Amino acid sequence: MISVLKNKKLPLTIILGALISIMLFNSNVFAVTSQFRMQFVYNRRANQLLAQEILVKNNKDIIPAEIQDFVKDALSYEKTFEERMYFLDMAHALAKMYSVHFDDETALNEIIAIQDMELVKEEERKKERARLLKYESLRGSFVMSEHVTQMDELALPTVLYPHWKHQIFFKCKACHDGSFKMKRGANDITHAKFDEGAQCGACHNGTIAFDASVEGECLKCHMSSTGVDDMNTIKGISYTDIDIEAIKASAKRLGVEFKDGKLDDGKLPLDKLGNIDWLKLEDEGITTPLASIPGKEGIVEDKKHTSLIVFTPEGGKALKNVPFSHNQHTSRLECASCHPNIFQDKLNSNDVTMAGLATGQFCGACHGKVGSLPLLDCQKCHNMPTDEIPSNALIRE
Repeated sequence: MISVLKNKKLPLTIILGALISIMLFNSNVFAVTSQFRMQFVYNRRANQLLAQEILVKNNKDIIPAEIQDFVKDALSYEKTFEERMYFLDMAHALAKMYSVHFDDETALNEIIAIQDMELVKEEERKKERARLLKYESLRGSFVMSEHVTQMDELALPTVLYPHWKHQIFFKCKACHDGSFKMKRGANDITHAKFDEGAQCGACHNGTIAFDASVEGECLKCHMSSTGVDDMNTIKGISYTDIDIEAIKASAKRLGVEFKDGKLDDGKLPLDKLGNIDWLKLEDEGITTPLASIPGKEGIVEDKKHTSLIVFTPEGGKALKNVPFSHNQHTSRLECASCHPNIFQDKLNSNDVTMAGLATGQFCGACHGKVGSLPLLDCQKCHNMPTDEIPSNALIRE
């Protein structure tokens, strides 16, 4: 019989409080949550020092196993660094009290050694993340480090994701906001979901693209160990050495038109800032990206909204107007991608400012980020003379 405060039944508030505390990190793997653990966690978070002392004194025989359960939870590979340190902190607190009351520091010393080791590992991961950041200087590429702790445990390099390459074959709406939310870090990307045909598994199934679950294909995504050391490779930070033949092969497999004969010098068109010129790629018919992922129902046709909104900035003729083409944007995006969360669906109801864009509001929700045109080229948007507004345009003043 577990002795918890003289075997009195735990109040419901203690049970709920402890369970909430334990589940704070949304972890998937836990040891069986004992009555002792619930009370210990509650006492610690509520700063109930006397109750905690009584709890430990009355349960000497079970505490070593309880300490090991905390350690087991901490070291399960699904845990992030923060989750691990939370459970190790609980184990350390319990082992410390055990050493004080029962003169046995064995468990405490073991846990201190584990904590030190985890801190060293995290410092190494930080250095690796810093090394990989240069990959992100190539617009449309990013390091997927949300599950870096788990990948480290499995001895897998970090995933480097070439978003720009996928943009050649697919429009935004093919993946967003269906397979993926259009917010970095919000998707909890896992191989378990791939196996169900979700997320990357919608394409990387061995039919549309290489099978991400097949052993031997791992390094096509988990390529950080070799992928960013050479500054002049497709895995590095240059658009100039892209393998056009590989792009053509992928396009053919997907049923995407890719007319490399229209490329200048066999290279993708770049804008004046050195980024891929996506508008030119499509406007000149070099590529015709798909609006949906190939599936049983075939390719979904584009649904477009054709209205033109002209933004007239303050300052008169000193700064040209901004023509906003619904046609261009609805070709790539679903209406719900912008309305009503980013823009209210009513003319003149959105106070669009450059300051807002710079903080990720309005157009800044996409532009300036991974897959869209940057905000650094003013003339890219401010390109309509004030005296050339089409008669059918909606005017946003």
